Amino acid sequence: PTDVKRARVHASREDVLKLVKRWDAVGALRLTPAESVPAVARLGLFSVYKDKDYDRLILNPSVRNGRSGALRVATSQLPQGYLLTALHLRPDQRLRMCSDDLREFYYTFAVSERRAMKNALGVPFPAEVFKDCKAWRPELAGSTVLPCLASLAMGDALAPEVDQSAHTGLIQQCCGGMRSAHVVRNRSSLPRSDLLELLTYDDHATVMKVPAAPGAEPAAAPDYELFRRCDATYPAVGLTPHLGKRVRGASNATL
Repeated sequence: PTDVKRARVHASREDVLKLVKRWDAVGALRLTPAESVPAVARLGLFSVYKDKDYDRLILNPSVRNGRSGALRVATSQLPQGYLLTALHLRPDQRLRMCSDDLREFYYTFAVSERRAMKNALGVPFPAEVFKDCKAWRPELAGSTVLPCLASLAMGDALAPEVDQSAHTGLIQQCCGGMRSAHVVRNRSSLPRSDLLELLTYDDHATVMKVPAAPGAEPAAAPDYELFRRCDATYPAVGLTPHLGKRVRGASNATL
C-alpha cells in the first residue's frame, strides 16, 4: 500500500554507518540488496534515555508489527510486583532476596538469515562501503544494500515473547528453576511456598522466607543453589550477568 507511513531513521548517515559497523564487529550485521525490501517495510531507528552514559537503541518495524499476529503466551504471565503484597511472614521469619540482570539480552540472540533480512534499516549504502566488513559478500559488488540487524531488537513486537520463553526454558532445563510450585505469575495466586521465583525478560529473582534468627537457616538453601547453577550456565551459553546489579542474600533490595 502507498498510504502507509514509513518509519523514520533518527540518525545521520554517518552515525548509522558507525553503528552498523559495530554490529559487524560482533557478527550481528547482514547485508541485503535494497531492491529486495520495499521502502515501506524498511525499519526506522531511534534512541531513548537509559542512563547518563548510554541510550537504548530502538528499531521501529511499525509495518511488520502491524501485519504480524499477536503472540502473548509467556509475556501474559509476567510477574507483577503487587503480587508480593500477599506474602505473610511469621514473627520468626524474614525475607531473603537474590537476583541477576543480564547485559544486552536482546542482542545475544542469533536470529535466522530470513529474520535478519527483515531487520533492514531504511538507509541504503553502496555495497563497497562494507568491503572491509565480515558481512561483505562478493556478489553484492556494484549494488546498493541495506544494513540488517542479525539479532532480536527492542521495538520488535515478537522479541519480548521470544526472550521470555527462551530465558524460562534455559533456567528450567539447565538450572533446575522456574518450577510451577515456585513461580510468581500474573493473574495467578501466589504459590504456597517458602521460595518464590520471578522472571521478567533479562531479570531473574528469588524471594525466600528464612528464619529471622542469625545462624538458624537450613544448610540446604534452594535459592543459593539455583543461582550457583545460573552462574555456571549463563557464560556457557553466551550470556553476561551485570555484576553491578547482582543481589545475593539481601534482606533489603530493589528487584
